[in-house]
Amino acid sequence: MKKRLLLVGSAALPVFLAAGLVLSQNQGRIGGTGFARTHTFPVIAEQFDVQISDPDTSGYRQIAVAIPVSQLNTNIGLRNMHMKTAIFKGKEFPLVTYQARTQAPLEPGTVTLEGTLTINGIQESHPLTVELVQQDGVLHAVGSTLVHPTHFDMPLVGMGPMKLLDKVDMSFDIALQ
Repeated sequence: MKKRLLLVGSAALPVFLAAGLVLSQNQGRIGGTGFARTHTFPVIAEQFDVQISDPDTSGYRQIAVAIPVSQLNTNIGLRNMHMKTAIFKGKEFPLVTYQARTQAPLEPGTVTLEGTLTINGIQESHPLTVELVQQDGVLHAVGSTLVHPTHFDMPLVGMGPMKLLDKVDMSFDIALQ
């Protein structure tokens, strides 16, 4: 398996500091912007799962984020179909995942996760900076990251002004509740 440097989320992704949590799209959003030569388009994770373990004996929590490739949406049906068949190897690798661990406290501040992003079966080391912020009495994990599709053997499909560029800017805001 190849290892390189990057992220998606998709993903994604962060909600990591509360004990024994399982979070989903009901607690927030993971989405972003894809780029072509002449325009941008949304990339939305309509479904995702974030699991955060209780601390182990050393105080570390495991964070596991999974985004089904079948649930990525660009708001255009034909582009969705093309993305899922030409870009992602969805049948062989149906999930985009991010895994990390942390000892960071559950309080407002900045946390950097040293995790691994996996797309199309290719793993890449990917640091992710997460801001923990209080919003309306609820602690949120908020951040963004840049994903380079070519790092995961994803072709830059399209022609002329429709040709994709090698970047997807992903962001997230997930309530830790």
